[in-house]
Amino acid sequence: MEILICQFIATFCQSSFHFTFCCYINLKNYDKSFKHSKFASEQGGSRDATTILGVHYTMGFGVDKDYDKAFELFEHAARQESCEALHFLGTAYAKGYGIQKNYESAVICYKKAIALGDKTSINYLSALYFKKPALDKNKENADLFSKCTWAQIQKSVHFLGLHD
Repeated sequence: MEILICQFIATFCQSSFHFTFCCYINLKNYDKSFKHSKFASEQGGSRDATTILGVHYTMGFGVDKDYDKAFELFEHAARQESCEALHFLGTAYAKGYGIQKNYESAVICYKKAIALGDKTSINYLSALYFKKPALDKNKENADLFSKCTWAQIQKSVHFLGLHD
């Protein structure tokens, strides 16, 4: 049964390391996932492993929550052009996790993540533009909104804590 779950999850994962992480998290084996992520991050500095390790610190998977450490890891992986790390870094800026809230920095991170192919960042950037129109200095929101559903934008608004 565990193999079938992992094979199903693999369809959503972008690399073998993501696949392993997805399997461990789905099976709630956080300690093993943390151990493997930490080892891989320390050995080769893999941007995937470093990003996933940041998720562990953000969510408290197999380790105490530590937003400062997560932010540091996301920054490191973002310098290696990880679109996932840039997405999480944008979210850290938007929510104030490990750093003071800074919506302008969140916009920059989301734009970079989108340029590298991250589709989720489109929703989050649209949510920021929707709730904080002053951030949309170049009036890009019309193009972004066309790529999102209203439900996706509302979900992102809620997740980022931008609701009234």
